[in-house]
Amino acid sequence: MGGALTFAYPTTSIGQTFSKGCDQNFRNPQRGRIADGDLAIRHRHWNARRRQAFGWSKLVTDRTVWASHRTAPARSHMKRNVVLTITSLLSIALLTLHVTDDIVRGISKAEPSNIAILVLAVFLYGTLVLAEQRSGHVIMLFVGLFAAGMPVIHMRGAHYPEIAKSAGGFFFVWTLWALGGLGVFTFVLSAQGLWAMRRGQPR
Repeated sequence: MGGALTFAYPTTSIGQTFSKGCDQNFRNPQRGRIADGDLAIRHRHWNARRRQAFGWSKLVTDRTVWASHRTAPARSHMKRNVVLTITSLLSIALLTLHVTDDIVRGISKAEPSNIAILVLAVFLYGTLVLAEQRSGHVIMLFVGLFAAGMPVIHMRGAHYPEIAKSAGGFFFVWTLWALGGLGVFTFVLSAQGLWAMRRGQPR
């Protein structure tokens, strides 16, 4: 009861223990080497994954660019064919209107012509069915040539001023201008298509 209570404190302080551990790591730095080795391995793996990801992205980019360059001429050819078909059809329609107007005005004879109907059928077949082929481009070339030739033939005639001032002269003159523009445009597109086919581009 009368004795004093005594407490036993550790003889080594916390600071001494920490310094002892650091001294052991300094003398035997095996643990530090293992940590550095793990870090180097992770760094190599990360670099490998980064190179792999960059390679895949570069491959995808190269394939995309190659595909776009490959499909660009085909798209241009398809667009040109669509425009050529439309202009050829418009030229044929205006040709029929113009020939009808010539017959009504007495410029052309009002007689049955199986040859004219056959030519019209060939023009339509070449424009609608053979548009992607060489023969179709040749037929549409003649369509453009016929359409472009109508203004040249009629505007040099002696009765052209009189017809222009007569009733319905506006429609007559307008069809000649429209035929001239569409004819030249159709002729040029057909020639470009034939030249592209000759050079071996997509038909």
